[in-house]
Amino acid sequence: MFLCYNFSTMKFWVLVAALVVILPVHGQEKRSHPAPGQQNAKPESPVSRVVVVDQDNSDRQKDGAKDHPQGYFSRLFSPENLPNIGLFVAGVVGIVVAICTLKAIGKQADHMERQTGILKKSVAAAEANAEAAKANAEAANRGIEIMIGKERARIRVEVADLELDEPVGEFSLQQVKYKVFSYGAVAAFISKSTALVEISDSEEPPHSTVNPPASLPAVLYPNIEGVDKHALLLTALRKEDIDGIHEGKSFIHLRGSIKYGDVFASERETRFKYVWKSSGYSNFFASYRGYWIKTEGGQDNVET
Repeated sequence: MFLCYNFSTMKFWVLVAALVVILPVHGQEKRSHPAPGQQNAKPESPVSRVVVVDQDNSDRQKDGAKDHPQGYFSRLFSPENLPNIGLFVAGVVGIVVAICTLKAIGKQADHMERQTGILKKSVAAAEANAEAAKANAEAANRGIEIMIGKERARIRVEVADLELDEPVGEFSLQQVKYKVFSYGAVAAFISKSTALVEISDSEEPPHSTVNPPASLPAVLYPNIEGVDKHALLLTALRKEDIDGIHEGKSFIHLRGSIKYGDVFASERETRFKYVWKSSGYSNFFASYRGYWIKTEGGQDNVET
């Protein structure tokens, strides 16, 4: 970094600082001592005075001063210059400490920068690993869901054509036949099953709270033959009721529910709801016929 000086550069700046402090001190010292010619100069005085001078003694003092001049270092380290020298030394020490501090700060900054780079790489690697783990988990979940979708138990209901029996006497009991199929790779464990047959003047199914049990076996294994079941109409029909069904004035409704589980889930459900509509056709060769229609609705005819 630009703050880190090498050793030669530091010596150069220390020498410059020393010269800046020493040269003014030396100049002041030289100006404080008058020139030799000026020491003997005497101011002119209008008054004449008689001065007795020991010529030999004066000459000897001059010769002694010339033979023993005051040295540079003695003048430099004179008492009056000691404060300046102390300030100089303190300044040099401060400069050295500052340079060392800046070098340490620079090294620490470089170290922190390297650590930051390593940390960023570690964070990026961790994020990449997390994304890969998430993708693997999602792929594994999709694979499990696909496998469960293929292997799970399923139940389907098929309703046979309605055969209306003519009343024997005044009333007759009617029933609806249907089959329950279990398909898939595993068995279905039946927890609850219901089936109800009703008659109504509307194609819309009546709102009934009655749910007679369908009495299915506790376990249904996958098979292609199915289980034969029937549901009785709770209301006895008269001849005019049967005629109304043939003429399309009355409608037979079948609804039910089968709740079950398998090795993959504890609760599943198959709901079914149908309405019988007569074709209104009858002649010498064929009787009235009709067909079942699945009732539309979000809660009807679904498999969960």
